[in-house]
Amino acid sequence: MPGNGEDLRLISTRFPQIARHIAAHWGAAELGPYLKGLLNRTRDAGTPAFPEDARSALAALLARHERDMRRHQPRPSAAAPGASPAHQQSAAQLALASNEHFRIVSSRFPHIGRRLLELWDTPGCAPYLQDLLCDTRDGTRHGFPAEVGVALFQLLQVHDQLHTAAASGAGDAWSAIDGR
Repeated sequence: MPGNGEDLRLISTRFPQIARHIAAHWGAAELGPYLKGLLNRTRDAGTPAFPEDARSALAALLARHERDMRRHQPRPSAAAPGASPAHQQSAAQLALASNEHFRIVSSRFPHIGRRLLELWDTPGCAPYLQDLLCDTRDGTRHGFPAEVGVALFQLLQVHDQLHTAAASGAGDAWSAIDGR
C-alpha cells in the first residue's frame, strides 16, 4: 500500500470505489494502467474528469506504485527457458500455495498473496510480513480482519522456522514440531 496516507485518504473520502480498487490491486501490474486511465479521463468539453487535487493524489499514487513495482520485481526463475509459469515456481512457492494460512490471506487480499509468492523463499519475506503486521503509518493503518492477521502471523512463524532450520542445518522445519 502507498506510504503517503494523505493521497489515499483524499481519494477514499471523495471516490471510495476507486480507493477500494487501488487497495485491492496494490502491487499488481494492472493497477498502473487503471490509474493512468483515470488520469486521462475527460469530460464532454475535454476538461479533466477529476478535480486538480484528486488528479494530483492519483498521480502521486501512480508514481509510488510504479516505484514499488520496480523495487519489488520478482527474482528471475531458475526454470528452463520457455517453461510455463506454473513450472517456474520453486518447491517452496508450491508448498506455500497449498498452505492453509496462505490461502486465507490470498483469498481476501490477492495482491498480498502474489507478493508472498514472489518473496517466500527470499530474505525479503520476513520484513514484508512484519511490515504488514505492524503499524508503520502513525496509526493510519486500518488493520486486517482477525482471521487474516492470525494467518499472516502464522506464515511469519512458518517462514522463520524454515529459514532457522535451513541456517542451522537441522533438517526440515517441522522436525521440532512433530518429533522427526
